[in-house]
Amino acid sequence: MVSYTTIAAVRRTSGIAATEISDNDVTAIINECEPQIERYYNTKFIPTERIDILDGNGTQRIFLDKNPLLSVRALKIDGTTEDPAHLHVYRERGKIVLDDDQALTTSTFLYDSQVVVVKYIYGFVEQTSTSTSTTADALLGTDVSLTVSSITDFADEDWVEIFGMDGNREVAQVNASPTGSTIQVDQLVMDH
Repeated sequence: MVSYTTIAAVRRTSGIAATEISDNDVTAIINECEPQIERYYNTKFIPTERIDILDGNGTQRIFLDKNPLLSVRALKIDGTTEDPAHLHVYRERGKIVLDDDQALTTSTFLYDSQVVVVKYIYGFVEQTSTSTSTTADALLGTDVSLTVSSITDFADEDWVEIFGMDGNREVAQVNASPTGSTIQVDQLVMDH
């Protein structure tokens, strides 16, 4: 579980001294309230993987249960695997739209019960000043090594957002300690 506050922050913000409410009571209140935050906002504040099984609607678009939508990792429509690289992802709305190109096997989210299975990453990526750029094209796959200009401040299990002038955007998790000029990520579903 993510911790959103501390006893010290509660005391500083509220002005309530330890003589009025004990640290144990403040901790109990924090523990009661924190799980409600993600439920209230209907999201996670760290990237989280999820699988939705949805009813098809006969159109080219579908809304997922959670957002912001950071990356579609896999998609099946009526048992047919579709390439996530051929989707348009609308991050804030949690919407995916099938591309009009001929690379897709299915042209719509078939109108039927529970025929759409989507594996995706949703939530928020912590914004930091850490950034780098790739010095070579990144190809889709698992355990992808990215050659970058700097590995400074990157660490194993960090979440990174990958985007560029190609218009493709997704998140991936660093799954090995960065070395030299290489960062390895768990999965890319698109070429960059």
